[in-house]
Amino acid sequence: MDSQSILLEAQRISKIAIYEYDVLEGTFEPSPEMISMMGFAKSDRDVSIIEKLIHPEDLPLFAEKLSTAIKGAKDFFHIYRIHHLITKKVKWISGRGKMIRGANGKVVKMIGTVQDISEQKHAEEKIRKLTDRVLLAAEIANLGVWEYDRESDEIFWEDQMYAIFSDVLKPLNYHDALKYLQ
Repeated sequence: MDSQSILLEAQRISKIAIYEYDVLEGTFEPSPEMISMMGFAKSDRDVSIIEKLIHPEDLPLFAEKLSTAIKGAKDFFHIYRIHHLITKKVKWISGRGKMIRGANGKVVKMIGTVQDISEQKHAEEKIRKLTDRVLLAAEIANLGVWEYDRESDEIFWEDQMYAIFSDVLKPLNYHDALKYLQ
Protein backbone atom coordinates (compact mmCIF):
# COMPACT_ATOMS: atom_id res chain seq x y z
CA MET A 1 0.00 0.00 0.00
CA ASP A 2 1.45 3.38 -0.96
CA SER A 3 1.52 6.47 1.28
CA GLN A 4 -1.41 8.13 -0.49
CA SER A 5 -3.62 5.06 0.00
CA ILE A 6 -2.63 4.79 3.64
CA LEU A 7 -3.45 8.45 4.23
CA LEU A 8 -6.86 8.14 2.54
CA GLU A 9 -7.68 5.04 4.58
CA ALA A 10 -6.58 6.75 7.81
CA GLN A 11 -8.86 9.70 6.99
CA ARG A 12 -11.78 7.35 6.36
CA ILE A 13 -11.21 5.44 9.61
CA SER A 14 -10.86 8.58 11.72
CA LYS A 15 -13.69 10.39 9.89
CA ILE A 16 -11.37 13.28 9.08
CA ALA A 17 -11.35 15.01 5.71
CA ILE A 18 -9.23 17.80 4.27
CA TYR A 19 -9.99 20.73 2.01
CA GLU A 20 -8.47 23.81 0.42
CA TYR A 21 -10.60 26.96 0.16
CA ASP A 22 -9.62 29.64 -2.34
CA VAL A 23 -10.83 32.80 -0.61
CA LEU A 24 -10.36 35.02 -3.67
CA GLU A 25 -12.23 32.71 -6.05
CA GLY A 26 -14.85 31.55 -3.52
CA THR A 27 -14.21 27.92 -4.45
CA PHE A 28 -12.95 24.92 -2.53
CA GLU A 29 -11.31 21.61 -3.29
CA PRO A 30 -12.49 18.81 -0.98
CA SER A 31 -10.77 15.50 -0.41
CA PRO A 32 -12.64 12.33 -1.46
CA GLU A 33 -13.47 11.71 2.22
CA MET A 34 -15.02 15.19 2.51
CA ILE A 35 -17.12 14.59 -0.61
CA SER A 36 -18.47 11.43 1.02
CA MET A 37 -18.87 12.99 4.49
CA MET A 38 -20.85 15.98 3.23
CA GLY A 39 -22.60 14.47 0.20
CA PHE A 40 -21.09 16.87 -2.31
CA ALA A 41 -21.64 16.35 -6.03
CA LYS A 42 -18.62 16.45 -8.32
CA SER A 43 -19.65 19.96 -9.41
CA ASP A 44 -20.05 21.37 -5.87
CA ARG A 45 -17.00 23.62 -5.59
CA ASP A 46 -18.56 27.03 -4.92
CA VAL A 47 -18.49 28.02 -1.25
CA SER A 48 -22.15 29.10 -1.48
CA ILE A 49 -23.04 25.40 -1.06
CA ILE A 50 -22.55 25.89 2.70
CA GLU A 51 -25.95 27.61 2.79
CA LYS A 52 -27.55 24.27 1.86
CA LEU A 53 -25.13 22.17 3.90
CA ILE A 54 -24.89 23.82 7.31
CA HIS A 55 -27.82 23.54 9.69
CA PRO A 56 -29.86 26.80 9.53
CA GLU A 57 -29.50 27.37 13.29
CA ASP A 58 -25.70 27.08 13.03
CA LEU A 59 -25.14 28.98 9.78
CA PRO A 60 -25.05 32.57 11.13
CA LEU A 61 -22.39 31.84 13.76
CA PHE A 62 -20.41 29.69 11.30
CA ALA A 63 -20.42 32.51 8.73
CA GLU A 64 -19.44 35.07 11.37
CA LYS A 65 -16.57 32.97 12.70
CA LEU A 66 -15.28 32.21 9.19
CA SER A 67 -15.44 35.87 8.16
CA THR A 68 -13.68 36.97 11.36
CA ALA A 69 -10.96 34.35 10.87
CA ILE A 70 -10.35 35.42 7.28
CA LYS A 71 -10.35 39.16 8.05
CA GLY A 72 -8.00 38.69 11.01
CA ALA A 73 -5.88 36.00 9.32
CA LYS A 74 -6.53 33.82 12.38
CA ASP A 75 -6.98 30.08 12.59
CA PHE A 76 -10.58 28.88 12.28
CA PHE A 77 -12.26 26.44 14.65
CA HIS A 78 -15.95 25.74 15.00
CA ILE A 79 -18.27 22.85 15.90
CA TYR A 80 -21.51 22.83 13.93
CA ARG A 81 -24.19 20.65 12.41
CA ILE A 82 -24.73 19.85 8.75
CA HIS A 83 -27.44 18.17 6.72
CA HIS A 84 -25.78 15.59 4.48
CA LEU A 85 -26.63 16.85 0.99
CA ILE A 86 -27.85 13.44 -0.22
CA THR A 87 -29.22 11.61 2.84
CA LYS A 88 -30.31 14.79 4.70
CA LYS A 89 -29.05 13.11 7.87
CA VAL A 90 -27.81 15.55 10.53
CA LYS A 91 -24.13 15.22 11.41
CA TRP A 92 -21.95 17.07 13.90
CA ILE A 93 -18.73 18.47 12.43
CA SER A 94 -15.58 19.85 14.02
CA GLY A 95 -13.98 22.19 11.49
CA ARG A 96 -10.49 23.68 11.58
CA GLY A 97 -8.68 25.89 9.12
CA LYS A 98 -5.35 27.67 8.74
CA MET A 99 -5.19 30.90 6.79
CA ILE A 100 -2.58 31.33 4.05
CA ARG A 101 -1.56 34.90 3.20
CA GLY A 102 -0.62 36.16 -0.22
CA ALA A 103 2.21 38.57 -1.10
CA ASN A 104 0.04 41.52 -0.03
CA GLY A 105 -0.44 40.01 3.45
CA LYS A 106 -4.14 39.31 2.94
CA VAL A 107 -5.64 35.84 3.24
CA VAL A 108 -5.86 34.09 -0.12
CA LYS A 109 -6.45 30.48 0.94
CA MET A 110 -7.53 28.39 3.86
CA ILE A 111 -6.47 24.80 4.29
CA GLY A 112 -8.16 22.70 6.86
CA THR A 113 -9.86 19.64 8.18
CA VAL A 114 -13.36 18.60 9.06
CA GLN A 115 -14.13 15.70 11.35
CA ASP A 116 -17.45 13.93 11.79
CA ILE A 117 -17.95 13.92 15.58
CA SER A 118 -21.58 12.77 15.52
CA GLU A 119 -20.90 9.63 17.57
CA GLN A 120 -19.18 11.68 20.27
CA LYS A 121 -22.00 14.27 20.37
CA HIS A 122 -24.66 11.54 20.63
CA ALA A 123 -22.72 9.89 23.48
CA GLU A 124 -22.43 13.26 25.26
CA GLU A 125 -26.18 13.77 24.90
CA LYS A 126 -26.89 10.32 26.39
CA ILE A 127 -24.59 11.09 29.32
CA ARG A 128 -26.24 14.50 29.84
CA LYS A 129 -29.73 12.95 29.84
CA LEU A 130 -28.66 10.19 32.23
CA THR A 131 -27.02 12.73 34.55
CA ASP A 132 -30.16 14.87 34.50
CA ARG A 133 -32.31 11.83 35.40
CA VAL A 134 -29.98 10.78 38.23
CA LEU A 135 -29.90 14.30 39.67
CA LEU A 136 -33.70 14.59 39.41
CA ALA A 137 -34.11 11.23 41.17
CA ALA A 138 -31.72 12.36 43.90
CA GLU A 139 -33.66 15.60 44.32
CA ILE A 140 -37.00 13.80 44.51
CA ALA A 141 -35.57 11.36 47.06
CA ASN A 142 -33.93 14.26 48.92
CA LEU A 143 -30.52 12.65 48.43
CA GLY A 144 -27.34 14.64 48.07
CA VAL A 145 -24.56 13.84 45.61
CA TRP A 146 -20.97 14.74 46.39
CA GLU A 147 -17.44 13.82 45.36
CA TYR A 148 -14.13 14.03 47.17
CA ASP A 149 -10.95 14.88 45.22
CA ARG A 150 -8.11 13.38 47.24
CA GLU A 151 -5.36 15.29 45.39
CA SER A 152 -6.82 18.74 46.01
CA ASP A 153 -8.53 17.75 49.28
CA GLU A 154 -11.72 19.37 47.96
CA ILE A 155 -15.31 18.27 48.13
CA PHE A 156 -17.63 18.97 45.21
CA TRP A 157 -21.30 19.19 46.13
CA GLU A 158 -24.26 19.13 43.78
CA ASP A 159 -26.95 21.74 44.41
CA GLN A 160 -29.12 19.28 46.35
CA MET A 161 -26.39 18.94 49.01
CA TYR A 162 -26.60 22.67 49.66
CA ALA A 163 -30.39 22.39 49.96
CA ILE A 164 -30.02 19.59 52.53
CA PHE A 165 -27.28 21.41 54.44
CA SER A 166 -28.63 24.94 54.07
CA ASP A 167 -26.15 26.43 56.54
CA VAL A 168 -23.13 25.42 54.41
CA LEU A 169 -21.73 28.08 52.13
CA LYS A 170 -19.07 25.91 50.52
CA PRO A 171 -17.10 23.04 51.98
CA LEU A 172 -13.45 23.78 51.37
CA ASN A 173 -11.95 20.41 52.17
CA TYR A 174 -12.73 16.93 53.34
CA HIS A 175 -12.28 17.67 57.02
CA ASP A 176 -14.68 20.65 56.95
CA ALA A 177 -17.27 18.61 55.04
CA LEU A 178 -17.02 15.74 57.53
CA LYS A 179 -18.48 18.01 60.20
CA TYR A 180 -21.71 18.16 58.18
CA LEU A 181 -21.75 14.57 56.98
CA GLN A 182 -21.38 12.91 60.41
